[in-house]
Amino acid sequence: MNWLNKDELAVKLERFPLLRQMLFEFWFRVIVLCGLLGVIFLALFLPKMWVTSPAGFLPVVKVSGLDFAQAWSLKRTARQAMAAGRYEDAAYAWQSAFANNPGNPKLARGALENFLHLERPGKTAGSAIQQALWLLRLTGTNTVDLELAARVFEKNRFYEFVLDLLDARKDSLSPALETAALKSLFHLGQMDEFARRWDLGGERLKADAELPLYHAAYLAGAGPVGTQAEGKQRLDSVLSDPARRTLANRLLLLVAARRTDATLYEDALHRLEEHQEDALLDHVGFWRLLAATGRKDEAVQLAQAYPHPPSAPAETVQLAQTYAALGLRDYALEFLQRYAPKFAYAERVWLTYAQLLMEAKQWDDLRELALRIRREDTVRDRLAGFSFYLEGRAELALDRKENAEAAFQKVAGARFENRALGLTTARNLLRLGDPAAARDVLLKLGPGAEGDFTYWNFLFAAANELKDTDLMLSSVSQAYKLRPNDVPTMNNYAATLLIHRLRPDEIIKLTVQLRARDPRSLAATINHAFALLLNQRAREAEALLRTVDIAKLIPAHASLYHLGLFDACVAQQKFDAAWRASGKINLQHLYPNQVKWLEETRRRLPPRAGE
Repeated sequence: MNWLNKDELAVKLERFPLLRQMLFEFWFRVIVLCGLLGVIFLALFLPKMWVTSPAGFLPVVKVSGLDFAQAWSLKRTARQAMAAGRYEDAAYAWQSAFANNPGNPKLARGALENFLHLERPGKTAGSAIQQALWLLRLTGTNTVDLELAARVFEKNRFYEFVLDLLDARKDSLSPALETAALKSLFHLGQMDEFARRWDLGGERLKADAELPLYHAAYLAGAGPVGTQAEGKQRLDSVLSDPARRTLANRLLLLVAARRTDATLYEDALHRLEEHQEDALLDHVGFWRLLAATGRKDEAVQLAQAYPHPPSAPAETVQLAQTYAALGLRDYALEFLQRYAPKFAYAERVWLTYAQLLMEAKQWDDLRELALRIRREDTVRDRLAGFSFYLEGRAELALDRKENAEAAFQKVAGARFENRALGLTTARNLLRLGDPAAARDVLLKLGPGAEGDFTYWNFLFAAANELKDTDLMLSSVSQAYKLRPNDVPTMNNYAATLLIHRLRPDEIIKLTVQLRARDPRSLAATINHAFALLLNQRAREAEALLRTVDIAKLIPAHASLYHLGLFDACVAQQKFDAAWRASGKINLQHLYPNQVKWLEETRRRLPPRAGE
């Protein structure tokens, strides 16, 4: 092959001046090459094209090369600040690093670990809670991150969050998580469960430096008779210890509240104030205790004079609820109007605001609140279903029924990430007479509901209103498995089996038990008669039904009574009596299975006398 020399190549490139210039001028080639590399670099560095979130994670987190570089630099700055004990400075650096690359769990962990060093978290509390929840989504709730998140929630006094977080794993908790659960149980006043789990925990829990103080507080406020003095003495003995006095005083506040001892509470609160260790919620507890002990006017004065604003959602919720409990509901609503936007990411703030508006029957404001919730990016997806419920509730109260129905239909199509909120919404929909929407909400909450008796009870109630007999059977069967001795559940289970004409041996046992518990119950008597019929004991069933005073039956039970009498007469070939009973049955009170059986049986009967 003959290669062209430089001069020959120049002739070939005569019509391409830029290429000729690159051929003959070295520095021009360098400049062009640098420019090309710069374009490639910018194309890779500026667009958000690098996925940093785990596979399958939604929303997908994409960052640019610039984001990577800034996050790395800020992380380095944050670590240097932490090493020097400048945790406030480190907090801002960690927040900025996390904002640049939220898909990196190490940045969230760093921010949360720094948060735990802050003496007064203030404005960073809200972002710490959000980061903790985000971290758990990123990493799939591994034990290390669960422990970190639990400590963050505990620092913010989000004790319900701690228990909700650990509920699914409560039988396999690490010592650190069991400790967090015990502390949360104590703060939420669940003393029996605290004592039970303390006894089960044994020595592995006593290694924690703080838990023995919690146990002392339990003895002082809720322990067995004769342990109160011992428990209080243990707490008093550490009041001079700077490392433990804050916790001891705060536990004494809880003991005083449980004992309804305003003097003990006030003394502990003053000690906290002396060392500037008091918190807003400590004062809120004092106002509530004063009101409970007949000093409401004093409580109102202190509440209205308190100068410090809330720094966390829990404080906002407690303040608003306390204002309302003290008779300052308008003041509470003004307070929430001012502070709800500041803590817009916190579900509990919006739920409290909505509850107070409903109690005040301020329906226009409630409707506006529903719209505000859907405009808030931080809670829009999580609270969309609830916001449509609020809108429907307001429209219903304003007598705009079509608008209410449209809103409730949107509730049914929404997704509830908060299971407890979904159950509450479904219950409220049932109360408002929309069982179809309630059923749709509940069916979406089905995964993981195997051991939730309340869930199956609500689902049965919705199915019963809709006369969906298949759903009635599946839901009440689950409820009965969980609580086989609960009388209402036993009754619902027996009635549903009767509707389906299933398991006659089991039904007869149930109806015998139910009648024995309440011999005067007309419903139990009718159900037992149906059980006798299923067991081919028509004569006994008719005799039992004849003892019922029809005048005392409500219309629905009267139709069931005549359906049972019809069945008994058909079985004994008393066809004229069967036709008479049939004519007194109101089909609107029957379930589809019963209507179908009745119509099929009627077609098989001989004609009425005289026809």
